[in-house]
Amino acid sequence: MYQAIVDDVLAPFLAKRQRIQIAVGIIHNGQTSVSGYATPHGEPIPSGHSLFEIGSITKVFTAVLLADLIFADQARLDESAHDVFPEPNNIPKEVTLQHLATHTSGLPRLPSNLFWSMLRNVDNPYSNYTQKHLNTYLRRYRHKHKHIGTYQYSNLGAGILGTMLAHQLDISYEEAIRTRISDRLGLDDTRITLSPEQTERLIPGYTAEGKPTPNWDMPTLAGAGALRSSADDMLCFLVANLDDTNDLMVMLQFCHAGRAHINQTDNQIGLGWHIKTLLEQQHTVLWHNGGTGGYRSYVGLIKQRETGVVILSNNGPGRQEQRNPSQSVDYIGEQILQRLMVEAPT
Repeated sequence: MYQAIVDDVLAPFLAKRQRIQIAVGIIHNGQTSVSGYATPHGEPIPSGHSLFEIGSITKVFTAVLLADLIFADQARLDESAHDVFPEPNNIPKEVTLQHLATHTSGLPRLPSNLFWSMLRNVDNPYSNYTQKHLNTYLRRYRHKHKHIGTYQYSNLGAGILGTMLAHQLDISYEEAIRTRISDRLGLDDTRITLSPEQTERLIPGYTAEGKPTPNWDMPTLAGAGALRSSADDMLCFLVANLDDTNDLMVMLQFCHAGRAHINQTDNQIGLGWHIKTLLEQQHTVLWHNGGTGGYRSYVGLIKQRETGVVILSNNGPGRQEQRNPSQSVDYIGEQILQRLMVEAPT
């Protein structure tokens, strides 16, 4: 039955794509499964082992890293970002690590001096943005204090948080994620730097118009979106968020609680996770999405029903989904979750 639901939801999405490969993972009724799909020009069909860029879903891992350091007495939610950042900066002392993890710091979506780095490589926009660029930006930064505490999505804030946490551990962000999260949960394919064997399994990215596009490199703001992963790994991660016995259980569940409302709505933000209610069934969903130049991704989890979905695709964001939200992976993920609740109840 699950396969029929996924097939039905994906059909109109695939019909409007020239070239796409997509992996869909499901947790439901204590079982996990992965289905692969591809348009005629997008073959081969991906498997649960195929790798994709997961973009901003990385932010959930950054938040779990923060929680892990908190429970190890190596960080505090109320610590000032100004004091923790390893270089001289003009971040207001009122901005805390919790603000960074919940997009309530008031920091802009991106640093203004990223523009010049983007001009050097528009297809890999973060690749030339160095730590020196970030340090210069934060040293000269002028903050609008009135926005502290208000939800304002910030890649900059998440990227800075990743930098700070790695500095606290005296290792790179990539090593911090690998040693503190991926290795402990058995997520062998959740990495930034891939082995030759993993690179062979990395599905190439395409724009929404079906044109090949390079993979993204984010050396300085890695905590905002640098990870690659597979549907199998992401399902394991969702299962870990439901499992009371795994090594990271307390830290994972610490991230689930809502800590701020999003723009005067009932939707909330936890540490890394967005939280919303699917109105038809009144089920609370923890979710995040991701997008890079050639990939779109979504994860959603209904804890009280132990049901989750992972969607990884190699089609970047485009005007099509802006004009028609039903052409987004977010919409597909929510539709699958809702239909699982109705047609395949636990």
